[in-house]
Amino acid sequence: MRKSSVAGRAAGLGGRNTATGRRRIPWSALSEKDRRRKFDQAVRAHKVGLPGPAPQTFAEFSKRQRALDPLTVTKSKTPARRKPTPPPPLFASSARTQILLALHANGPMTVREAARLRKTDSATTFRSVERLIVCGLIVKRDRPGGRKYVAINKSHFAAKELNFLLDVLNNRFPIPEIEQARVRRGLPTDRDPKPPILELSMFGSSIKSRILLMVAIAGEADEQQLARSLCVSASQIWSALRSITKAKLLTERRVGVRRVVSLSTQYPGAQEFISFLLAVTRGKPVYKSKALAIPYLTRRWR
Repeated sequence: MRKSSVAGRAAGLGGRNTATGRRRIPWSALSEKDRRRKFDQAVRAHKVGLPGPAPQTFAEFSKRQRALDPLTVTKSKTPARRKPTPPPPLFASSARTQILLALHANGPMTVREAARLRKTDSATTFRSVERLIVCGLIVKRDRPGGRKYVAINKSHFAAKELNFLLDVLNNRFPIPEIEQARVRRGLPTDRDPKPPILELSMFGSSIKSRILLMVAIAGEADEQQLARSLCVSASQIWSALRSITKAKLLTERRVGVRRVVSLSTQYPGAQEFISFLLAVTRGKPVYKSKALAIPYLTRRWR
């Protein structure tokens, strides 16, 4: 392709003929040299058997090409729509956060309705819902009869802080609402057994969840202190910290040869998320005793 044709397409002059569906550059956008070249190409094409009337003169060919210009739809210069920014992966993935936002904004719903709001397939949404049910953040109606609805666990000991967090996230990352929200009967109530609350899988893997909870209480800690407190190897701590830092939930700084991490506050809802972590640790006193064993105030890093 010639440089003039490339420049014309780059400038947004290329288009498509609405009659033939072929791409073409408007005749008015070509230079005189390109018009002559196009005329010569048409003459040679008809000599080798191209069907249709052959152009006799350049003026006739030019008139025929100008008649095609109104049929050419040029490319739109409006920029492409950007995909909406997903919420931060506070609960191990943005999908789980979106599901919690959908249930917070619309109330109890089926997995298919939640998948329709997220514009994704039901299988992916179902897997995320099952993980949230295991964590205790979501409850599901398991009684016989009727459809299976899921809702946010109101009996969670950190339900108040979770609602504050979802309110802030919903203002920043709004989730579409269904036309008519209805109250779903038959979900677990105060009379039903409370669902298990497993905080070890609430923020991803067991190590990631324990790291976030420990750092929330201690304020900051280094890799060696976390490894000793959680009784795991330093390589496991390093791998988990790399994943959490990549999700921008932790910030790190170098103190000598060690890496000290603390909770980040650079994303929407950061303060509410920290309050939620502290509320979870109040329900699990074992984390407080382990965090107090981290001498981050008296230890001198080298």
